[in-house]
Amino acid sequence: MISLYVPGGDLKAQLINAKIRTPGVSGREPTYTTAYIELIFTFYRLFGWGMW
Repeated sequence: MISLYVPGGDLKAQLINAKIRTPGVSGREPTYTTAYIELIFTFYRLFGWGMW
């Protein structure tokens, strides 16, 4: 069993960055947050995804 604790109650807001760009700053913001990348990497290691 895997449990996820989301303090704000909105899982999408915790994992995907809705703000595409910051005014006055060159470049784009990352689409996915660090929490999302760590979650996917955990699934990859835990379930062996991508290891054919």
